[in-house]
Amino acid sequence: MIKFSVKANERKLLGFALSEQNIILLKEGKPIHSDLSTLGIPDWDVLIFYGKTEDEIIETLKEHKLIKDESEIHDPHLKQKEH
Repeated sequence: MIKFSVKANERKLLGFALSEQNIILLKEGKPIHSDLSTLGIPDWDVLIFYGKTEDEIIETLKEHKLIKDESEIHDPHLKQKEH
């Protein structure tokens, strides 16, 4: 995975580019974990998961105890959907 940051049109942008090998690992259930301090964002990490559907991703996150039933999910596709 390549991660980068740029300033574009007065906004800051974080980018993550995934290789084919990254996609293979994600599909095998192996999430990508990266420390964002290398981009100048201390105390933050990013986890990238894969799932065939948003529901599958939410179940995976629950299994790993990264979210709970009461966690707030920020995804317009899931709007107030019960999980």
